[in-house]
Amino acid sequence: MIIRKIQNLLESASLSIDNLDAITVCLGPGSFTGLRIALAAAKGMATALEIPVVGINLFDIAAYKLGQQTEPVCVIAPFIRDEYFIVDISDGQADIGSAQTVSSNGLAEYVKNRKLAAIGFDLKLEFGDKGSNREIFLIDYDCSDLIYLASNRLNLGQSDDLETLEPLYLRKSQAEIKYDKRQKQQ
Repeated sequence: MIIRKIQNLLESASLSIDNLDAITVCLGPGSFTGLRIALAAAKGMATALEIPVVGINLFDIAAYKLGQQTEPVCVIAPFIRDEYFIVDISDGQADIGSAQTVSSNGLAEYVKNRKLAAIGFDLKLEFGDKGSNREIFLIDYDCSDLIYLASNRLNLGQSDDLETLEPLYLRKSQAEIKYDKRQKQQ
């Protein structure tokens, strides 16, 4: 299915696979399975075509979009039902070390009076009346943002090592959690 989607994308741009000079892929955060599939496809194509690959994470896109902000911003992205990814962005850089997941019940307490941005959904709906006086940036993005950021890295001579390139996971998958639990029981 993903190969067909890639083929459709190339056809819609009147391109062939031979026209590609590099591949960019979103590293997440996001669905464990979806990220693994996308990254495997990107790595496979890059290897077969002998072209570089550049991974861009969602928070790098947010940092790019919020580049003009002078104050730190707490960026929130949806994860799974009633949970969100959160990272701090300051001076146009995402602090991936601060990234974590927060439940919807703890979201208001976690963000307190911080400047907020939402990527991928309307955070104002989550806060309801509690957030009516808050300035919340809504970040829209599309493939062109990935391409722009990847092009900048490529122009600086930067690409990713296919062996070490991996998705941005902010917590363990259910399979990893179950495995760890079984290991502790042994």
